[in-house]
Amino acid sequence: MRTRPLFGLLLSFSLTLLWLIAPTVAAQDAPSIDFIEVSARADFPETIDFTLVATTNVDIVEVQLFWRAIGSSAFTLAEPEFTGDETIRAGYQANMSVRYLPPGLDIEYFWRVTDFNGNVHESEPATIFYIDERFEWQSIDGGLLSVWWYDGSEDYARDILSAANSTLIQLDEQYGLQAVETIRIIVYANGRDFGNAMPPNSADWIGGVAYSALNHIVAQIAPGGGAARETSRMIPHEVSHIVVHQASRNPYNSPPPWLDEGLATYVQVTGDERLSPILDRAVRDGRLIPLGALKSSFPLDPDQALLSYAESVSVVAYLVETYGRARVGELISVYREEVSHDRAVESVLGITIDELDSQWKQSLGYQGDRPPDSEGAGVSVSALLGGGTVILLAAAVAVGTVIVALWKTRTYGENDGEDLPDGGAEQQAEVPQP
Repeated sequence: MRTRPLFGLLLSFSLTLLWLIAPTVAAQDAPSIDFIEVSARADFPETIDFTLVATTNVDIVEVQLFWRAIGSSAFTLAEPEFTGDETIRAGYQANMSVRYLPPGLDIEYFWRVTDFNGNVHESEPATIFYIDERFEWQSIDGGLLSVWWYDGSEDYARDILSAANSTLIQLDEQYGLQAVETIRIIVYANGRDFGNAMPPNSADWIGGVAYSALNHIVAQIAPGGGAARETSRMIPHEVSHIVVHQASRNPYNSPPPWLDEGLATYVQVTGDERLSPILDRAVRDGRLIPLGALKSSFPLDPDQALLSYAESVSVVAYLVETYGRARVGELISVYREEVSHDRAVESVLGITIDELDSQWKQSLGYQGDRPPDSEGAGVSVSALLGGGTVILLAAAVAVGTVIVALWKTRTYGENDGEDLPDGGAEQQAEVPQP
């Protein structure tokens, strides 16, 4: 008779013990991953090596790496192979000679691991400073700006910082264009060092580049007697590109090159003395490029590129004189509303782009486009082959021209970066130098 109370007591004790132990057992059985090593090492401009080491108590079926330059809205995805069961290891080498990024960027990355049950585990985001390690860099900050340099005195760097800050103030107070995100400026001391940091096959005349979507500038300014003049020419130009992008940013359209480059050249403290004679010659010879043709990338030919810059700054000067600086700022800011080029001009200025083109040319005393020079060879071909054959040849040439134009747009377009679909690979180069 006394065994039942004892049995009940033992049963109650056993159930209580199981109740206490059960959560511990369940916790031990729950899938878990501990990220032991999440690291990266850069070798500018060739590679970035990413490494993952993690421990787990569950089978892993997939490992993914996500990385991007901070400022870009899109990540690049890599799916490297991995080894191990309880300790998994994975690595990925990004070929930066193919996916070029400029020096001085912060690269953000994280790993995503998927287990057999479909559970997804992510590491905490990490960053690596992607810099040209050939040099010992110094930095100086001021407001939204930071300047990185490796040669020259601190006064040299402060002059660059001051020029950039003055440009921010000017664009804000006179044009209503305000910078809202930090801007980093990487300064090389000579053309050789700068050229080695640029993408392969870059034009020799480039001395500075603004990566607008990344709020990033890479420039070449030699310390010494000419630094002040070059700083006052280049820094306002490149900073203007960044501010224009911030003030007009939207996913569909951006101010045309004639407006972006025109304002950047207009705000330079030191102008380019070559542009005015080039414009005068084009006006005299009847060879101005139509404004509508400057809505896309400037020509690759250096002479035509210089003429494009000369026309662009002339148009902006005309707009400032006719409508005022604030209206020019409105013409840029209206792009936030995702408008077309035609709609931007019509809504802010009340005229069409063709009317603006005509009024600007009239202000220059332009007498009209000069007809192409006629050549006797064309008459001989017509006489020999007949009018119908000449028409077919002309059609073939026209089709070929369109194909070449499309090829150039695809090959040299400003938004070519696969991992930066929001325009992070977009570049604005300052006026060609001799």
